[in-house]
Amino acid sequence: MNVIVIANPCMVDNESNIINQLFESGLDIFHLRKDSYTRAHYNQLISEIDEAYHSRIALHDYHELAGDFGINRLHYKEAHRKQLQEAKTMLNFNDTVLSTSIHQLEDINNLQEFDYAFLGRCLTAYPNQGMLVCLIGTLVYHSV
Repeated sequence: MNVIVIANPCMVDNESNIINQLFESGLDIFHLRKDSYTRAHYNQLISEIDEAYHSRIALHDYHELAGDFGINRLHYKEAHRKQLQEAKTMLNFNDTVLSTSIHQLEDINNLQEFDYAFLGRCLTAYPNQGMLVCLIGTLVYHSV
């Protein structure tokens, strides 16, 4: 079994130090998911993570940074997954681990191109405060 952590989507103080400590403690895979981050923010955060762990980072955004950091794990959100499946014949993913997220269990039947997937559900917890609670992390598909 692999231990996988998905990043808090918000900015976290000393995040690179926390990520390094997680890896030192046995973390297998870290999913870097920062929806509000710019490419420069992503670049900065990755550069602060020990290079020894870069191959264990899965990028949710700015996939073009993968080559700069020796990252071979790319995560595709649902909308992007459909685009990827159409463009896959033009891209070389031979040494890339691909993951995705689904929000309906029946979508599992269309994931042949992916190595694993998460089943996620977001619930509005406190609508007047704009809070969202995401129940993410149920691994529902893993190719053999």
